[in-house]
Amino acid sequence: MKAIIIEDYAEFPDFKIVQDHPKPKQDALKDHQVLVRVHAAGINPGDCHMASGRVKMAVKLKFPCVLGLDASGVVSAVGKKVTQFKVGDLVCGGKAGAKTGTFAEYCVFEDHDLIKKPKDMDYNKAAAFATSGGTIIDAYRQHPLVESLLKKHIAHPEKMNEKPKEMEDFKVLVIGASGGTGSIALLFAKHYLAKYFNIKVYAVCSTRNVEYVKSLGADVVIDYTQTSAKDGTQEKHQESSELPSICELIKGENGDQYIDLVIDCVGGYYFYDDVCQHLDCRRADSHVVYSSLVPPGPAELTLSTLIRTGIYISSNKMKACSKKYPKYNLIQYMGKAQKEFDLLMNRVLSEGNCFNLIKITTFKMDEIKKAHEMVHSKRAIGKVVLSIE
Repeated sequence: MKAIIIEDYAEFPDFKIVQDHPKPKQDALKDHQVLVRVHAAGINPGDCHMASGRVKMAVKLKFPCVLGLDASGVVSAVGKKVTQFKVGDLVCGGKAGAKTGTFAEYCVFEDHDLIKKPKDMDYNKAAAFATSGGTIIDAYRQHPLVESLLKKHIAHPEKMNEKPKEMEDFKVLVIGASGGTGSIALLFAKHYLAKYFNIKVYAVCSTRNVEYVKSLGADVVIDYTQTSAKDGTQEKHQESSELPSICELIKGENGDQYIDLVIDCVGGYYFYDDVCQHLDCRRADSHVVYSSLVPPGPAELTLSTLIRTGIYISSNKMKACSKKYPKYNLIQYMGKAQKEFDLLMNRVLSEGNCFNLIKITTFKMDEIKKAHEMVHSKRAIGKVVLSIE
């Protein structure tokens, strides 16, 4: 089969397109496995991390390696105990546990990795959201109010139409709102949570992405280049800065003393420190929650960075014993959230086809280097997808 392979770790790998990569055999499928003819594959920052070798301490690749976690396509064969899918079904999903293989014509999934593709999404859009969407749901559900709502709606989907008698105020801050996870975070807030809360969403992005982020529904957009965050996120907030911090703007210009939930898609030390210094978390009815998708410090996973990150997280969790500080969570999504993904795709993003608001940049297989560079740059707007044809 046709596949894109890498043969060694590299920051910018020498991707090769081969025509004779071994195709998974139908008779080798395990009981709960599904063979999918892939039509599109989503590209995630995790693909770049794995290819570079920065996380090989946790995720070792076997070469030659076919990268890719997310995909959409058509079921080609199923294992003996698969009941949810049949040959010919249109599906989408993401491989759990950092297992790769979607940058190829055929890929094997566990049946719980997949859902039926929403009928109004084309293959490119359906391939874009599995890992990013699962990560965002995991980030949101760290807040007890959102967790209880998700539990109820996953167990009883018919209750999604029930509106609360009184809508509580709920304020969300999305940092890095123009990227793939940030874009989904905005739509989840405005097209799901807004049905059950008086939602207010602050979104942080760069100057060039302000209009895009507004189009996703953000109530207040903050251009970080006009704040002290422009000096870098790996340092704590400097009081000596001539520019206001992001949270100083939230408090001073918008009058909000606290945020209920912060979703940090960028990482570093600055944003958490800014929340601690400049917002009054004690005013929140529930504990303020801080969900970071990216650990602070160097991207390479070593014993040293593990220890340093562990100390940082433990310190933040200890501080959260007081309501003065937010509850800090480092989100490490590893898949296996089929029902949550189905809710996101078929009940949230499909409502009014709001998924069309998220920018999808599509590349052909022979443009894989260009696609990888775009994701690696951390400047991609929305999601990046590979067409597997």
